[in-house]
Order: sequence, then C-alpha cells, then structure tokens
Amino acid sequence: MLLMAQAQWEAGTAGRKPLPLCDIATMSRSSTHASEVMRLGMDLGGVLCMKQRHAERSDDPNDMYKLAMPGAYPLMLLYGIKHDLKNFFVISRTNSGQPLVPMKQRHQTIWVPAWGTRFLKELGVLDLGMPVENVRYCTQCHGKFGKGPIAKGLGLTHFVDDKDDCVWSVLCDDRGNAHNTIDEHGGFVALFGPDHHFYRHFGQGFPRDDARVTKHMRRTNHLGEVAMWLDLLPDCDASGQVWDWISEHGPPFVPHSRKTLHAARQMVAQLIVDTQVEAPMALSQPDAAGPEPESEDMLVPVPAEPSPPRPTRRMA
Repeated sequence: MLLMAQAQWEAGTAGRKPLPLCDIATMSRSSTHASEVMRLGMDLGGVLCMKQRHAERSDDPNDMYKLAMPGAYPLMLLYGIKHDLKNFFVISRTNSGQPLVPMKQRHQTIWVPAWGTRFLKELGVLDLGMPVENVRYCTQCHGKFGKGPIAKGLGLTHFVDDKDDCVWSVLCDDRGNAHNTIDEHGGFVALFGPDHHFYRHFGQGFPRDDARVTKHMRRTNHLGEVAMWLDLLPDCDASGQVWDWISEHGPPFVPHSRKTLHAARQMVAQLIVDTQVEAPMALSQPDAAGPEPESEDMLVPVPAEPSPPRPTRRMA
C-alpha cells in the first residue's frame, strides 16, 4: 500500500513539468565552478517554514503558504534560477521519519505525503524541478538515524538548520557526517535562528571548540544573509531590487505562482544583460551623465505586509 501511494503521488507530481529555466549561469560572471558542485541541504521546520505545533498546522493548501519563513521563497527561487534543484535537499526530523503518513478519511485510512512534502509543493520548489525524492525524513537529530549520516550519503557541501545538534551532526557525527565534502568545496553549515538558540547543546556532548565547527559553522537570523553567502544574488543587483520584488510576490504574503517564477527569471536575466551592455558604454563615454535614478517607491512596490529583511552586500 505504501508503494502504491508513493507511486500515485509521484505520478501526480510528474504531470506538472518543471519550469524550463534559462541558463543564467552562463550569463553571470559570478557563476563559476561552484554552480556545478554545490549540493545544498536545508531543514524544514524553523528554516523554510515557521514552527507550528502539530495540532495548529493547516492542511488546507490555500493556507500553507502563509507558514513560509520570510526569505525562504526568494532564496529557493534564486537558487533554482542559478543552480539545478536536483542538487537541493530538504532534511527534516519527524516522529515517523517516513515520506508517507496515514490519514483517516470516511472511516478508512489512506496514505498521503507527509505534511512537509505538501508544504514544499505549495512553496513552489517542485515547479522549479526539485525531485520529491530529495525530501528526506529522519527520526533523530543526530546519531545513527540523524541528519549527519543522511548528509554524508547525499554529499552535501552546504547545510542550514536551526538546531545546533543537527549542525554538529552534519559536521562531526561519528555515525556519519558530510565534513569531507563541505571542506573540499569550501562550504559551510549555517545555524539559523534568534541568538538565544545558538549553542543550546554545544558543551553538552557537542564541543564548540572542535576545529570542524570553528572553521565551517556560521550563524545568522535571516535567510537573506544565507543567500548572500551562497552567492545567489546577482552582482548587478546591489540594491536588492530582485530580492524585494520576489519577497513581496510570494509566500508568506501571497501564494506561489508560476508567473512569479517567470517574471523573476526575466528580471535577473535582464539585469545581467543591461550590466554587460552598459559597462562598455561607460568606458567609451566616461563623462556622460546618466539618467536620473527612479525613486525607491517606483523601483520597489510597498507590500501589503512588512517584507522580510533584505540582504545587503558588504564591502570587502
């Protein structure tokens, strides 16, 4: 029954072809060898979606998008534009650790995809081409059935989680970890969340002075900074116009739409083309005065609700 339900779910998903993404990596100077080897893993609850008690979780697809973590949608969309989401993975700890869960319906039990898989569908990552098989579930944060062995099997080069014991497992777990691939590709693990979540377990069996932790672990409280570390933002968009626009036109403010994916892809491509065209002109006419910049109100629409923190590029 489990195999049959899994096959039905995959057949339903396969009916919707992933959007054909333009080859922006070949147009952008920032897309180098890293775009070919990056294998990113992210936690679900507390990273891609806001944490909710099991009883408070909505099973209505019309409401699931509202649970998206601010910044998750633009990060996922820009990753899909620049990289292949076949190399993007979600690792989530659940009680069952299974991709399918039983649900009672009219005096019978049916098997449906886990809540996390259904949420990711509403977030739009399946439209971008992430295989359903890339969603992995486990029953423990660390140890034999934790995230470290899964990360090792997937060959992850980057990982983001809001629990420090999960971060430790991916880097240092004796039962299996991804330190070799992270170190080989110059990757990192990011501990995401408010400051009071940092180092909750380190020092209680998870040594914070381990060289692997001090070298590869980073801390942040917004996903915009993670996008910057992953080099997902176009170099020509220093003002964050693309990030702002995607944030305002996707979860958690409005539902995911294929039109948004198309528009964002075109915006990134046009920014790169404009930059490549304007650079030679600026060299040939160094004294020519450019057009007056548009006001911020014209460039970035004001959202109905507050937008998530916008990443800003740091000067070296």
